[in-house]
Amino acid sequence: MWGDAGTRASVRLSWAVACVLACAAPATATTFVRMDAPQLAARSDVAVVATVREVATVGLENGAAVTRVVLLPEQVVLGAVPAGPLVLDEPGGRAGGRVERIFGAPEYQPGARVLAFLQHTAGGTLRTTGMAMGKYDLAADGTAIRSFGDVLLLDPADAAPIPPSAGERLADVLGGLAAKAIRPAAAARTIAARVPAPPAAPFTYLGDPSRWFEADAGQPIRFLIDGRGDAALGRAVALDAAADALATWSSIDGASLLLEDGLLDAPASFAGCDGANRVVFDDPFDEIDDPVDCRGILGIGGYCYADERRDVGGVEYRRIRVGKATIANGWGGCPQWTACNLAQIVTHELGHTVGLGHSPDETATMSGTARFDGRCAALAADDLAGARAIYPVPDTPTPTVTRTPPPSATATARPPATATARPPTRTPSPAGARGIRGRITYYGSGLPVPGARVRLRGAGTAIAVTQGGGDYGVDDLAAGAWTVEPQKTADPNSGAITALDAAIVLQASAGARALDAEHRIACDATGNGSVSPLDAARILQLVTGAIPALPARDLCGSDFVFFPSPSSAPNQERIAPALDVTGCRAGALSYAPLTGQLAGQSFRAALIGDCDSSWQPAEARSAEPLLAPAGTALQVSPPRRLPGGRWRVAVGLSAPASASALEVELRYDGAQLLPTRVRTAHLGDAALVDFTAEPPGRLRLALASAIPLPIDGRALLVVDFTAAGDAAVTGRSVRAWSARMDDRVIPIAR
Repeated sequence: MWGDAGTRASVRLSWAVACVLACAAPATATTFVRMDAPQLAARSDVAVVATVREVATVGLENGAAVTRVVLLPEQVVLGAVPAGPLVLDEPGGRAGGRVERIFGAPEYQPGARVLAFLQHTAGGTLRTTGMAMGKYDLAADGTAIRSFGDVLLLDPADAAPIPPSAGERLADVLGGLAAKAIRPAAAARTIAARVPAPPAAPFTYLGDPSRWFEADAGQPIRFLIDGRGDAALGRAVALDAAADALATWSSIDGASLLLEDGLLDAPASFAGCDGANRVVFDDPFDEIDDPVDCRGILGIGGYCYADERRDVGGVEYRRIRVGKATIANGWGGCPQWTACNLAQIVTHELGHTVGLGHSPDETATMSGTARFDGRCAALAADDLAGARAIYPVPDTPTPTVTRTPPPSATATARPPATATARPPTRTPSPAGARGIRGRITYYGSGLPVPGARVRLRGAGTAIAVTQGGGDYGVDDLAAGAWTVEPQKTADPNSGAITALDAAIVLQASAGARALDAEHRIACDATGNGSVSPLDAARILQLVTGAIPALPARDLCGSDFVFFPSPSSAPNQERIAPALDVTGCRAGALSYAPLTGQLAGQSFRAALIGDCDSSWQPAEARSAEPLLAPAGTALQVSPPRRLPGGRWRVAVGLSAPASASALEVELRYDGAQLLPTRVRTAHLGDAALVDFTAEPPGRLRLALASAIPLPIDGRALLVVDFTAAGDAAVTGRSVRAWSARMDDRVIPIAR
C-alpha cells in the first residue's frame, strides 16, 4: 500500500469509508493495493466457482453483525472442499435496528454466480480473501468483474489509483493461476514514488456528519491504547506513535477537540459498538487479512454514533459515542514500517474516529494518498480545516493542555499548532497547588517554537505542547519531584538545514569563524562532541537526500536540542544539553521537590544542523523565496565528450556578491547518461561536495566551502557521466533545474 523510490517515498495509504445505524452506527475506512488472482491464490485455502444460494445477517453478542453467505460450488479451483454448500461469515450487516457497514467487505447477491477466493479464520470459519478483492462476479458471457464500491484501489506498481475495471474473461483468470506457481511471497516489494496532484477540494466527512459533543464543553475524549504495542517495532514505539497521533488532533489552533490517552487492559475487537475508545495493534482478532508481499489492507478506523443530533455552524451532526482503530498485522517485514510512518498511520485512522473522511487534497494526512515524507503525526492544511470546521472553538474558551494520569505508559503530546496562536486558558488554582509554565524560543532569533512536546516526569507523568506563541503550561501537578524535558520533531518542509550550514561548519573548523556554546551543539551533526568537516559532510548528505536524518538526531531521539533559560525558582536545577561519544544528554529543568506555581521556566531551542539559526515556525515563513542578488546566474556547460565513452559537464556561478554554499539540481536524460563522479574545481581542500542521483534523471548537488566561492563564471563543480545508451547526447541532455546560493534562490530559465 506504499513504497520507496530511491531515498524518498511518496505513497498511498488509507482505508475507505463506512457508516449507518439507527441507534449506534459504526463508520470505517479501507484502502486496497490491488491483488490479482495469483496473489489471492497465494494466500487462500480454497477458491471455487459457485452460485450464491443465500445471504443473511447474524447479530453477535458483542453488538457486531456478520453477513452469512451460503455458496453452492460448481468448480473447485484451489484446495479441497467437503461435499455440499460452503458457509462464509463476512464482517458487517444489518441486525435488528442497527447496521454495521464495512467499506471494502464483499457483497454477495442471492442467485449470483461468483469466483470466490476463501481462507479460514482463526475461529475456523471461512471468509473472502482480501475482502472485496477476493470476489469476482461472473457474467453470462464469461466475464469476471470485481466491484470495490467506495474503496480506494491502488496500483502496486506506482501507487496510483485504479479506475473501475471493465472485467476480464474467467478463462484468462483461471489460466493465469495455472501458469504460475502459487506460493506465499516473503520478499518485500517497493512501490514507485508518485508526484501528488495539487489540492482539489475541501475535507470530507466520514459518512453522515458526526462528531464528539464533549468537545463543546472542553471535555477530553480518552482513547485506550493497546499496551502490547506493535510486534515489529516494539511497545514503546507503538505507544509513542499513538500518543503523538492523539496529541496532533488535540493541538489544532482554532479547534476545540481534545484527545488523551490511557492504557487498554486487553486488546479489543474492532467489530461492534461496545467498550471503550481504543487503538489496537497487530489485529489480534484476525479482522484484517494479513499482507503478502507487502500488499493488502493496512488498517481500519471509524466510530459508532447515537441518534442524538446537534447543529454546529449550520451542519447537523450525529453524536459519536465510540471511536476505534485497528492496525493490521504482518507489515513488520516491509521497508516502510517505521516509527514515524506508524505515527502517520495512527494519525490518519484517528482522523476517521473524530468524523473526517478521505480528503481529496493529496497533501493531507487524511488523503487517500499518504506521503511517507517524515511528517510522522503532523497534519496538513486541509486536515486542519476539517478539524476547525467540525470542532470550532466555543464562545467560552476551554483549556488546551491536558494531563495524562499516572497509569498511562505514554502521555499525550501535541504537535505544532498552525496559524494564529490561541494562548492556553488559565484556570485559577487553589492555594498550595503546583504547576509549571514557560516559553520556548529559537536560539539566535528569539522566534517562538510551537509544537514542542514538553514532558514532565517524576511524581507522575504529564505532557504539554507549546502553542503558537511558544508557551506551555501544566497545572495541578502532584506533590514531589518533577523534571521538565522538551522534545521536538523537525518540520520536513522547514528548509532550515542547507549547504550554508555545512559551509559554516567548515569555516569554524578552519578557524575562520567562532561559534558560541549553543551554536557548537547545533552544528554537531554527528553528535560526537566536536565540530569538524565530518559534521559538514553529514549535513551535505542530508541536504542531497543521501541520509534521512543526522546521526545526532538518532542519538538524541529529537531533531532539536533545548537549552534551559528559566527564571530562578526554589529547588531548581538546570541541566544543560550535551553531545559526546558517550551519548546525548537532553536539556532539562529539575525541581526536587516542586513547590507552588512556577512561571518563566523557559528554554531556547536549536534544530540540530541549523548552524545559522535560520529555522522559522511555519506561520512566520514567507510564501515567496528569498532571491539571490540581481545579476546572479548559474552556468551549466553543454556535455563534452571525453575518451572512453565519458561525458563531462561543468557548473559555475556568476554573481555580484560573495557566497560560500551552492545547491543545484540538474535534470539529465537517464536513457543516455549515468552520473559517475562529482568533484570540486578551483577550491582545493577548502570545500566539500555531495550528490545523489535518485530517482534516475535527477542529480542533486550540494557544495560547501570554507573560503569564498569563485563567482566569475569559473567551474565550481565538475560532473562526469558515462554513456548509458546509443542515443545521441545533445546540449539538452543535461540542464539546470533549480539552484540556491547561500539559501537564496537563483532563477533558472527552462
